[in-house]
Amino acid sequence: MSADITFRHSLEKKVADVVFARGLLSAGERVIVALSGGADSVALLCALHALQFKCLAAHCNFHLRGDESMRDERYASDIAARLGCDFHKIDFDVDEYRRLSPGTPSLEMACRDLRYRWFDNLRAETGIRRIAVAHNADDNAETLLLNLLRGSSLAGLRGMRALNSRGIIRPLLEVSRMEIEDYLRTIGVDFITDSSNLSDDFTRNRIRHHVIPALQYAAGEGKDALNAITSSLSLLCENHDFYRHAIEEKRAHYTLPNGGIDLNKLIASEPHAALLLYEWLSPEGFTRSQTDDMLASADRSGRKFISSAGNILISSRGILLRSDDTAASDPARKFHYELIAPADFHPVRDPFCAYFDAETLEKSGTVDVRFWKEGDRLLPFGMKGSRLISDIFSDAKLSLLQKQTLPLLTHTDGSGNEIILWVPGLRASRNFPVTPSTRSILRVTYSPGQ
Repeated sequence: MSADITFRHSLEKKVADVVFARGLLSAGERVIVALSGGADSVALLCALHALQFKCLAAHCNFHLRGDESMRDERYASDIAARLGCDFHKIDFDVDEYRRLSPGTPSLEMACRDLRYRWFDNLRAETGIRRIAVAHNADDNAETLLLNLLRGSSLAGLRGMRALNSRGIIRPLLEVSRMEIEDYLRTIGVDFITDSSNLSDDFTRNRIRHHVIPALQYAAGEGKDALNAITSSLSLLCENHDFYRHAIEEKRAHYTLPNGGIDLNKLIASEPHAALLLYEWLSPEGFTRSQTDDMLASADRSGRKFISSAGNILISSRGILLRSDDTAASDPARKFHYELIAPADFHPVRDPFCAYFDAETLEKSGTVDVRFWKEGDRLLPFGMKGSRLISDIFSDAKLSLLQKQTLPLLTHTDGSGNEIILWVPGLRASRNFPVTPSTRSILRVTYSPGQ
């Protein structure tokens, strides 16, 4: 930091202390600053600019609030120009993004995904190392309470980090919203208020408007509830860092030279074997129920476990081994699709071949492949009502391994609603049937041995 910098407010000193003490930025470094036009982001841009960092202001217009969205864009552009900072902006169609995304993410998550994808692209284009966002102490306290309501683990209760693995920095994490507004008044800079922040439509807003004030009231006069929560978050971060270090140290004791995990040794030595195995494997997409099943299968061989990310583990005489079974990790390669005209339609009784009305199917959504999940149901062709896929598996006397590795053909409509189209070899759905009015037929074949 340059010796000729004079702090205009305690906020600028707090930001400088956090940035340099934690190595978030080097003196004079270029940094992308997420700028909405609200008090937090405006204060962040002003403080970093005052500390002589070279700021590129980045504004996202989601067009969710009509004229307000355009007002925010104009103000963000104006404040960047006033400070002499480069300004980049982007327009997003959030509804279209949600329509095309699997599972239809919430409005909040869709905006977050779009924003951070663009920031990553902007960083790659400009060669800038860090992206600064304006989360403050109030935001961090709200995140703690929000995650507490969700039943979060220690990783969620520690709150946000000043620096994460994606290069996102949060220089305002130890600054309160009250300090931010006082800082902007002191330096004579206005800010925009987002009307959506004033409503109670979102859980975070209800925590902000009602829970935090209630905690302050409960603490009593002369006590600062926000400061106490911030101190707790700092301790939880330390606890989490130590916890992760201990978890990884434990992992080394039970990992074999071939990369396998010695389940028998783990069970015999660790009273918290289930917790340890889940912590090691959850980053790969394995669930707690799967890791519990892995431990339960320690005395057997041949059990295969496939994570949501396509990672495969096999139990073999108490050792958990990794598999390179690409057919299991990429089940879509077992399916083959062919369009045929009604005149060429000569159906055969083949359990590994299914037919659907191609035109109706294509207009209403997309076809995909995935593995079975608990609670999956099918509307069987030629029958009324629905049946659990698990019951269909039981009727066919499938082993647990077969249930885990038999892929299902699914269909998802524009609203994100999913149905099961086909359980290869067992049952097809009555959805999208071939009828006399069908003009194009989709023939799907499944190759179990591929």
